[in-house]
Amino acid sequence: MVGVFDLESSALDRFTEEHVKVLTPLASQVAVAIENARLYETLARQEERLGRELELAQWIQQGLFPDVTPEGKEWEASAHFLPATELGGDLYDFFELGQGVLGVAVGDVSGKGVPAALFGAFVSGSVRARAMERRAPADLMTRVNRTLRKRSAEGFYCTVAFAVFDFPRRRIVMANSGLPYPLVYRAAERRVETIDLAGLPLGTFDGATYEERVVPIAPGDVVVFFTDGLTEARRRHEDYGTARLAAQIEAGARDGATAAELGERILSDVDGFLGEAPRADDLTLVVVKAR
Repeated sequence: MVGVFDLESSALDRFTEEHVKVLTPLASQVAVAIENARLYETLARQEERLGRELELAQWIQQGLFPDVTPEGKEWEASAHFLPATELGGDLYDFFELGQGVLGVAVGDVSGKGVPAALFGAFVSGSVRARAMERRAPADLMTRVNRTLRKRSAEGFYCTVAFAVFDFPRRRIVMANSGLPYPLVYRAAERRVETIDLAGLPLGTFDGATYEERVVPIAPGDVVVFFTDGLTEARRRHEDYGTARLAAQIEAGARDGATAAELGERILSDVDGFLGEAPRADDLTLVVVKAR
């Protein structure tokens, strides 16, 4: 029962069956209106609570990323993360692994929103734990894949590129589990190359193993890691594409742009390309420039 209609009169037998016939449907309509108002109030409270929880989740996710981008005598770096929704499934991290040695991880979790963000946090923690153990990139990938398979979440997987920049030895040791191939600008040749290195996404198959590749790096070279939310940014029937990204890297590097300036230049070009079109996927971009 929602409430009671109370009609009173000082006259005896003032109300008839006709009054009852009129008031009965009216009472039903008023009851429905009251119940709808109660439901609306309940939904409003729930939306407010969910909004607060989402804000807290965003704050927690931001706390999982590095507070500052590391910088050394031999390198400079920049990182950029733009989620497609309030929470994203991309990840990146930096690891200072010794004098002149920098570890970089960039990843992309399947899906978007809260589930992808939670899975991404788990992957990020697993990668960091292995990186701080000074695991070689291929061994790190194998161990993280094993962990994800043991604690697998149905339907979730992650592509990750992990690289160890050894600047004193002027080389990069890298493994990849399906992230788009990184691009490297060669200062000596003044051109961009692709670092072709494939691998199975983490969390998809038991016993997966990963290849390593050693890539030379020289002062002035620039390495760019990115998720497919960048190259697959779509305007009508056209993707932004790897060729356009490579052209921006080459132009910016030739102009002497810093890592941060180059990252901003690329994002600005993506925004210009999209125009009014919305971003459909999370976008992560990490730039490392050797000095």
